[in-house]
Amino acid sequence: KGHEVLEAYDVESGLGILRAQAPDLLILDLLFPRTGGLDALGAIRDEQAFADLPIIILTNYSNAEVLEPMRAKYNVTVMIKSASPLKDVVAKAEDLLK
Repeated sequence: KGHEVLEAYDVESGLGILRAQAPDLLILDLLFPRTGGLDALGAIRDEQAFADLPIIILTNYSNAEVLEPMRAKYNVTVMIKSASPLKDVVAKAEDLLK
């Protein structure tokens, strides 16, 4: 639908892509090699350039005691992979890009 997708397979390369490309939206998993997604999320939000970047957390981790405070603290949308068909993820992304 006219969007360019950039992929990163670890936090370090993801942060590099964010800094170099300045995307309009980020879809982030919480499971990464070496550094966890929560650490990555904190690092992203700590950078002024990404303070208002729309972020979708797409994960199978479903502990509400962790996800709800994270949603509030970092102003992110959380979607559970197993309960979110691709069309729903795309629709949410398009909504956040408006």
